[in-house]
This record gives sequence, C-alpha cells and structure tokens, in this order.
Amino acid sequence: MGTRTTSTSRTVRLLRARRLDDGLHSGTALSDAVRAGRMLRLRRGVYVEVSDWVRTPPWDRHLITVIATTAQEGDVVFCRESALALHGVPLLEVPDAVRRRCTSRGAARRVPAPSMTGSRSRGQVRGMLAAATGPGEPVPTETICVGLPTHRLEPTLPAGMSRSAARRAPDGGEPALPREELDASVVPWCAADVAAYVVEPLALAVVDTVPRLSFAEGVVILDAVLGGHTRSGARVEVAELAAWTDRLPSRRLRERWDRALAAADPRAESPGESWSRVRLDELGFELPELQSRIDVEDRTYWVDVEWLGAGIAGEFDGGMKYTRAARLSGQDPSQVVYAEKIREDAIRSTGRDMVRWGWAELRHPERLARLLVVHGVPRPRAAGR
Repeated sequence: MGTRTTSTSRTVRLLRARRLDDGLHSGTALSDAVRAGRMLRLRRGVYVEVSDWVRTPPWDRHLITVIATTAQEGDVVFCRESALALHGVPLLEVPDAVRRRCTSRGAARRVPAPSMTGSRSRGQVRGMLAAATGPGEPVPTETICVGLPTHRLEPTLPAGMSRSAARRAPDGGEPALPREELDASVVPWCAADVAAYVVEPLALAVVDTVPRLSFAEGVVILDAVLGGHTRSGARVEVAELAAWTDRLPSRRLRERWDRALAAADPRAESPGESWSRVRLDELGFELPELQSRIDVEDRTYWVDVEWLGAGIAGEFDGGMKYTRAARLSGQDPSQVVYAEKIREDAIRSTGRDMVRWGWAELRHPERLARLLVVHGVPRPRAAGR
C-alpha cells in the first residue's frame, strides 16, 4: 500500500517485436532476451527490461501493462480501473486485471497473460530478480513476474436496453462504445511508440467502477475526480456523473453508488486522506473538518484535518512526502523534515494537540483507534454502529 499519485521517476521503455530492414524479425532477439533473463514479455510481441519492471511501483506496473495492451492490440477501449488509471485517477488498490471493452458475448472473458519469463525455472527467475535489484534493496519474490490478465467486458447499457438488443447493432455493425482519446503524453514516463490511448469518458468510468469496489476504494475515486486531484488535474461535476447512472444495471449497484457519492468530499487531497475519513467513521470517531487553516502569528498553516471542538489537528503521513518535497525543492531530506518539525511546533504553540498516522494504521484500524483515543479524539459511538 502506498500513495497512488506518484509515478516512477524513471523512463520505462516498452519494446515491440517488428520486422527489421534486413528482413529479419526483432521478436527473435527479444525472445532470446527473455530466455537470458534480460527482458520480460508483457503481451504478445511487447517486452520490458527486467530492471524497469522491478523498480516500478505496483500500481504503475498495472499502467505499463495497459499501455502494452494498446501496443499489442491498437484500438482498444479501456474501461473501469484501467480507464481511470489512464485518466490519472489515484486508486487505493492495484487492479487485478487490465479491463477493456468488447462488443460480442463470445469475446467477453478473462484472457490469461502470457508467461512473462518464458520457460525459465523458478530458481532462474529468482536469480534474474536478484541481478536486477539495486544494492541494499530487497529482492522481490517471483510473483512479481506473474502478468495481469485482460478482462474483456461487454459495454454498459442505457436504461431500458436489453443485452440482446444491444448485440443487434444496426446494419450488422458493432454497437457504439462511448470513447475518447488521451494523448500518449498522459503517461510521460513510459515510452511505448503509442500515439494515443482510447478510454471511456471519465464520468462513465467512475460510475461503472465505484459501486463494484469496496466502499473505501469508491470514496477515494470520487474524492479525487470531484476535487480534481488527478494526475492531469481533470475533474468531473456531480451532474456529469448523474448522466451515466442509468447504466448501473441493478438496484444493489445503484444503492452502493448513492452511498459512496454521499460520503465523497472533494477537499480530501490524497487517497490516504480519503481512506482516513472512511476509517474514522467505521471506528465511531467524530468526523473532522478537512483542510483546516491555522494562523500562527504572521504565518498560515494548513492541516489535513482538525477536530475543532477538541483542539486536535491531524495529518495523514504517507511516508513519501518528505522525499518528494525534497526532490521538488532541491533541499536535503533532513532539511525538509526539520522544516516540518518547525511547522508542527508552531501549530502546537496554539494549544492544539497534533496526531499523525500512516498506511500501517489504516491497514490495521485497531492501531489507528488506539492512537486516536490516546490523543483524545472524540468518539461518540462504538465501532461499526
């Protein structure tokens, strides 16, 4: 688990098998590189260097596989989490498949990924991963080389249209798929010789995805798109979302959608903040004010949350903001940490207490509950009520 808003700082290059000028085919050399442990096969004819794959965060490995699918298949309309990832929407969990649309019932299925490592044994794969890992870095397990399948899904349908009617497209053609193109620059760190990605409109992708995920995952997505906290800055309005809700095929999905939308708050600026709010409610704690302003003499500070009546400020600490801030400002990380201590001391000088938590506490809510109780955060009801 980790923040989903930061992509790799490396340029990841995907290589496609193709016929060369001398009449030979590069696929032969690329297949040899897979057997030698230098490359991995993402999709048929699409490869990536082992070191690039190993050093890329898991949520971006999903995105790389989405891009590899475009490189292999061309005009593919991505949907659900894969469309959201291309739109730049942060996701709380790494998707378990690349999701795309298809236009026939026979094509709707999960297609297994090709073997990323060819015929190499588990021992050979472990040795390959060790060679690709930097000094002092933990060597990942061989499961990192298990590719993502492709989940082909039939289109969403407007209210009143049956699946059989949708399959009977006019003039024997294919049913229309809502789509838009995103320039390849939306993923600037991946070089793949792809001009554009085809995705479902952002609002449709959100409506189709949110009620099928956990409540926390849905709130994370809605907070991000309503507040414009996406990689591209794209945002949607509630009215845009409402225009697609007739495509939810069941009462259960509509109820799950309504619940997540009611809990969304565009002021939350990161997935961790969004999940924190869900956890606080689950644990029975009073919900705080978001993005609270605190004035100390001639300085203004903003904190993630504040329990105004209790005099307690709180912040989600994703563990990456210090190194990211240091990289952007050019400061040494220790300077960034010291500046944060000065900031926290200033906030405490107003008489407020300060409480911090991170991914570990969100994954283990009992730890978060103990921490908040120690700091006196109001808890008007028991967990789960």
